[in-house]
Amino acid sequence: MKHILLSFFFVAFLSCNQATNSTKNCLPKEKEKSLVALGQLWGFLKYHHPMVAEGKLDWDKELVKIIPAIMNVKDEKEWKIILDNWVDSLPAIEVTQKDTIPLSRVKVKADYGKLFDTAYLNQRTIDKLQFILDNTQAKENHFIKLNYRRTSNEPFVIITNEPAYDDMTFPELPYRILALFRYWNIVNYFFPYRDLCDTKWSEVLPEMLPEFVCAENQKEYTLACLKLSAKIDDSHGGIRHNDTTLFYEVYGRRKVPFETKFVENKLIVTSFSNDSVGIEKEISVGDIITSINGEKVETVVERLLPYTPASNYEVKLRNIAMRILQTKFK
Repeated sequence: MKHILLSFFFVAFLSCNQATNSTKNCLPKEKEKSLVALGQLWGFLKYHHPMVAEGKLDWDKELVKIIPAIMNVKDEKEWKIILDNWVDSLPAIEVTQKDTIPLSRVKVKADYGKLFDTAYLNQRTIDKLQFILDNTQAKENHFIKLNYRRTSNEPFVIITNEPAYDDMTFPELPYRILALFRYWNIVNYFFPYRDLCDTKWSEVLPEMLPEFVCAENQKEYTLACLKLSAKIDDSHGGIRHNDTTLFYEVYGRRKVPFETKFVENKLIVTSFSNDSVGIEKEISVGDIITSINGEKVETVVERLLPYTPASNYEVKLRNIAMRILQTKFK
């Protein structure tokens, strides 16, 4: 066994000198705050207000229309008024006697984030949301289907009627924000393991907003989506690539002719592939890879962790080992 430093052109899907969106200052805190309020309000109305929940409005379109108004206002007072008027634009809710479920039977309680915080919404807006909560009970929802006759391998909650916008390879800003709001709210209301995520889910929205708002190209947007999907800390998270060119740009087209895995936090060569002729003279099974292109493996791992969906650190390392030596270079 020997310790080796790989100096080939191996690059993981995030190069060490790539600027990340978290370092960009394109989203002032006040703008971020207004978008947090908007995103949580949009999701609340989507799943609670009868007009929206029944699919009688193009709720994506309504969001896309209001985003510029929210982002272009000068101060907090203005965007809070816009959001209050937005709630008023929906049909009034009648007083209704609704069935209730004892809280003791609720396994995952609703988390309304900042919706009932006067720092984010006016008190009159909060009162209207509370009235909606107290007087509406959706029997069906246009955006979800409950699969009561599911098999053990089928989900109970099926997400429906969510346009994919396949023609938008790099969406304009309102649609990037829509993508974030849609995913965040689905997880917030329907992911059974939400409270087991490493990051409190209400904190994920403000953390991810700069990533989506500041994305300057398709690759940065894709990485923002991948980072968001990793926030659920579940191996089932991830993104689907319809564009193989982008897939190779993100992950790399080629890989080395041997397999690796992490053992006791060390990257170990475990086996060779069929096209490994010649490489076995330089590398042996059991060798420890300590650096890649002059960068310590530990540093590479630290950079890749936020983009690796998995339920625990060990599984993240397993998944990283599958990608860490892929490259887009010959």
